[in-house]
Amino acid sequence: MLNVSEFNTSKSIVTLRPNPYWSITEKKPVNKLIFQYISGKDTAISALANGTIDIVDSSYCTKETDFENVEVNILIAKSMNTEEMAINMKHPIIGTGELTPLGTAEAAKKIRQAISHAVPRETLVEKIFYGTAIPGVTPMPEGCIGFDSSLEPFTYDIYLAIQLIEEAGFTRNITTDTTGNATLIVVTLISICYAVILKRKKK
Repeated sequence: MLNVSEFNTSKSIVTLRPNPYWSITEKKPVNKLIFQYISGKDTAISALANGTIDIVDSSYCTKETDFENVEVNILIAKSMNTEEMAINMKHPIIGTGELTPLGTAEAAKKIRQAISHAVPRETLVEKIFYGTAIPGVTPMPEGCIGFDSSLEPFTYDIYLAIQLIEEAGFTRNITTDTTGNATLIVVTLISICYAVILKRKKK
């Protein structure tokens, strides 16, 4: 069991040392563990290369190609982390459906399905998580025992999302852009009330 023994704010360093009052004897006790905040992935990798630090945290979203010129051992472990946004099932539009044009629970279900198809999961993985995540299919992270890798996330299909919104009783507006192509405008509901689960992979 480790406790904080030093907190150096000027160097952004936190030092942990064994708790002398911890009753459980560890077979291989850790005498000291230091966490240091380093600004920038390249700086962190340089510190790893010159031996200043021993491990680079996954928060830097590193890839194997980042270590091509660094003599390190790379271990990729599937993460136990998950990030999700949930839908309020008591919401009168996306939950109970009572304030949808049809006023039914089935209409709310259609909207939730539309939201799932309107979320660009692959884009989020690449742009937000820099390729270090996978599109979520269940609340269970990829690293958990029993994770079903055969499950597929909802496909990104904005036209199907529009169709589902219409089946829920809503209407859409069609505008024309400068090129003369029709642009379909989905209700703002999709853009502000979406559910997506992303699992982050750790290195």
